[in-house]
Amino acid sequence: MSHGFTGWDKNLKNACQFADEVVIAVNTSDDGTEDAIRDSLWEHKNWKIVSANFSKLDPLFDGRLKNLALQHCTGEFFIQLDADEYIPLWQKPLWENALFQLKFSGGRVLAVPSVDLYKDRSGYKVINYKTHVHIGQAWRGPAAGALKPAYFINTQISDGTELINEQFQPYGPVIASGPCDIKDLESGKSLFVVHEGYINIDERIQRTRAFWGQHWLQESNGTLPAHKIHHDESTFSHYEYKKHNLKL
Repeated sequence: MSHGFTGWDKNLKNACQFADEVVIAVNTSDDGTEDAIRDSLWEHKNWKIVSANFSKLDPLFDGRLKNLALQHCTGEFFIQLDADEYIPLWQKPLWENALFQLKFSGGRVLAVPSVDLYKDRSGYKVINYKTHVHIGQAWRGPAAGALKPAYFINTQISDGTELINEQFQPYGPVIASGPCDIKDLESGKSLFVVHEGYINIDERIQRTRAFWGQHWLQESNGTLPAHKIHHDESTFSHYEYKKHNLKL
């Protein structure tokens, strides 16, 4: 909450309506986050909070927090979402079919298009595949090729939260859920995840200044990551605003 994203409660409620079980990892909360979550989700019974006390100076902090949530999940299929992401509820039958196919496909990971909404809900900037879904025992962290001494991360090639096995090797096989083209997603026949982290630019800058900007440097031992660090509005100038007709 202290990092400034205001849509988390809506997205958690959405997750509770979508999934059989929702596990929420909260780290060293001293701003009332856990109480706010309980107040927001009082109508739902299929969720739980797992509390952590990981050092924010730990290069593997983000992966450790995601792994804590994974360890407390009891279902067959695992869908990992951040607080600024959600799956439109109308897609639930599509997801049920995709998960059934994943189970018998020989694949272990489902790569799903993630749509970065941009500036408002009518626009987006990019669509990328993300490995939101897996079955079996896996962890979130940097693959071995991205690990540097003392568990720092080469953030030119990793964000530190890839799906990996016990040997820090990529977990797979990975299959795509379907097309990643905007026209295909607008058809209503393909899965996608909605990412709201770029709708409110001021909030994005606030989160970067409050935590993420320093964390990305900490996890790499001072090396800039491949992506932009959004400290001010000028760092958004290279993004193109594109209109869409997605059913959100």
